[in-house]
Amino acid sequence: MARVLILSGGGRYSDPWHPFPTTSQIIASALAEAGHEVEVSDRVEQRLCELAPGSIDVLLTDIGNAAADNVEVPTWDEPDPERYATAMQNLVAYRDSGGGLVGVHVSATAWPDEPEWANFLGGRWVRGTTMHPPLGPASIEVIDRDHPVTTGVASFETEDEKYTYLHVHDGVRVLAQHTYEGKPQPLVWAHETPAGGRVVYTALGHDEGAYEAPEVLRIIGQGVDWVTAARA
Repeated sequence: MARVLILSGGGRYSDPWHPFPTTSQIIASALAEAGHEVEVSDRVEQRLCELAPGSIDVLLTDIGNAAADNVEVPTWDEPDPERYATAMQNLVAYRDSGGGLVGVHVSATAWPDEPEWANFLGGRWVRGTTMHPPLGPASIEVIDRDHPVTTGVASFETEDEKYTYLHVHDGVRVLAQHTYEGKPQPLVWAHETPAGGRVVYTALGHDEGAYEAPEVLRIIGQGVDWVTAARA
């Protein structure tokens, strides 16, 4: 059993395009059914400020970045430089203590001005470069079935946003992809941090329809298991 903290898009980390309460609850229910202890919080910076060393096994992010799109945010989550600085310090401290991470979908857009986040995740969405075709049918090719995150997962069809031209750091292990204009585009990857923590990122999971493909939740669930195994 793992102690999983799901940061769900709320306030400055919400946006008009992603139903974070719904997708985070789908993930939470699946992980709880698998026997994990799950907490969901949409107070992203506040919860990171409260994060105590050793209090969780896996940080799972299902968040966006409303502030970067000039989307109005609720008053409870207006910018607070001190809170933000503490949240980032705690996130880096968690990573550097060997903490594990599972990043989901639009989490690749979070904290675009924080290179430490991109280093932790193993890549990021690059504004002006990364894009996706309209939401619709997606053919997902699993290219590495030997990794524990994708073992037993065959290539599959789903309805989702197909992220394209993501920046992927050297050294990550790409597990699944789609093809855009004849070129492979990484969608799922895994890597290990210098501190020994494990990280999984899946670009899948736009809305509840995306989770109708069982492979999407299976990748997340096996990702949590793989990340947790490093801390056993």
